[in-house]
Amino acid sequence: MSGFLLSETHYRGGLLVPPHVHALPYFAYLLTGGYQEHLGRQSLTFGPQSFVFHPSHEVRHGRLSDAGARLFHVEFAPRCLEQMRAEGELLGDSVVRQVGPVVRLSQNLYREFRQTDTASTFAIEGLTLEIVGALLRAAPRPESGIPRWLARVREQLDDDPSRHLTVQAIAGDAGVSPVRLSRAFRRTYGESLGAYQRRVRIRHACERLRDAEATLAEIALDAGFTDQSHFTRVFTRLIGVTPAAFRREQRRSTPPR
Repeated sequence: MSGFLLSETHYRGGLLVPPHVHALPYFAYLLTGGYQEHLGRQSLTFGPQSFVFHPSHEVRHGRLSDAGARLFHVEFAPRCLEQMRAEGELLGDSVVRQVGPVVRLSQNLYREFRQTDTASTFAIEGLTLEIVGALLRAAPRPESGIPRWLARVREQLDDDPSRHLTVQAIAGDAGVSPVRLSRAFRRTYGESLGAYQRRVRIRHACERLRDAEATLAEIALDAGFTDQSHFTRVFTRLIGVTPAAFRREQRRSTPPR
């Protein structure tokens, strides 16, 4: 993804990690296992579902648990760091969280990372930028009401569900930074950009399912899904029934002409 490098790494049990530094900042979400890390005089122990952020050039070393560990990493690219400066500087110290918003965002981010479709790419970008926003020194800028640029972003998502968008491109059109867009969208509308886009696509699909002539494969592509099986999975998760069952119910509830 533009601006970030996402990876999942498996570490063997009992591995000793020598003192080292990372040239770029990153955050990680511990999926399974555990490890202990030493940062100067500070010692931290991590278990599953731990979130940790490390700034660049921080010296640390540690040891993996006997069970090993599986970590999901997100590293910031230099270009991304340049764009962040419009919103604030990244924290200069490590951040560790066992619960809270960044842990929930990391859980959602990893779930999207494991999927392979265009909607997930958009969702990953938005969720990553939300986490970045939580790691900035500057507080969010207060805005009264819904700014015009944000309302236009929502209209853009509503107008063409099948269009494959990026947060970077939308933010550029709106004249704001990607971090600001991602934070403001959730704060105003109560959900991430990716989650909202999925709901728009499903709402569009619900309307198309009233057309008895349209196949499920056609509706899936028209709503922006990569294929019928992916469309069925997302539709069932959000609506509670399969597209075919939804269509049958609509036919039963529609009065004859």
